[in-house]
Amino acid sequence: MYSKELEELIDAVLADGVITDKEWAVMNKRAMAEGVDLDELEIVVNGRLAKKKAAVVPPPVPGLNNPQPPSVKPASIKYGVMNKCPKCGAVVEAGTVKCTECDYIFRGIEGNSSRQKLGMIIDEIDKREFKTGGLFGLLGGDIFEEERRDEARARAITNFPVPNTKDDLLEFIMFLQPMTEIGFLNQGDVGPRTTRAYKTKYKECINKAKLFFADDVHFKEILKDSKGGFFKK
Repeated sequence: MYSKELEELIDAVLADGVITDKEWAVMNKRAMAEGVDLDELEIVVNGRLAKKKAAVVPPPVPGLNNPQPPSVKPASIKYGVMNKCPKCGAVVEAGTVKCTECDYIFRGIEGNSSRQKLGMIIDEIDKREFKTGGLFGLLGGDIFEEERRDEARARAITNFPVPNTKDDLLEFIMFLQPMTEIGFLNQGDVGPRTTRAYKTKYKECINKAKLFFADDVHFKEILKDSKGGFFKK
């Protein structure tokens, strides 16, 4: 269904019947590099996990007092840093940056920051080979290879989630902002699709910052600057 490398990774993750947060992060990183939809991956992997757990329950033997099989606890899957507010204890949904009960702002950054995670994904894409066969490969293999690489980078950036916490969002916006200033004549190694994807992701992050942190001193200058240039109103 997926590439050989991603299928082997899924099989390795499902081997022990439990999916940890780190294993999900590794799978998502590989999937985004290949342009796989993360929601689709979640459904597929959870379906395979359920089949695997169902297969380990032995069938009942006639004439014997078969004990009820122990209930299988689903694997713990966490996508955010927190699932409860540390201040008031309210349950929060994934993607929440501020508690709806007490307005506590979540500041933690889980593991690597979004900037680092996206950087690793882009590095992995840059190391991959995008061979172009047939007549196109003979006429301009390097050109078509770079176009495919540019498309893969843009797809990874587009599918990358907007950060959920204040510190991570601030760092990610500061990382993306210079990318929005790359013009057609000075793109360097960054292709046109990648440039557009960076600008779109920057706008998504700015919109989230306006929604949750419009009055925050750390965001005021950034939001003020974002009103000019590419996003001038």
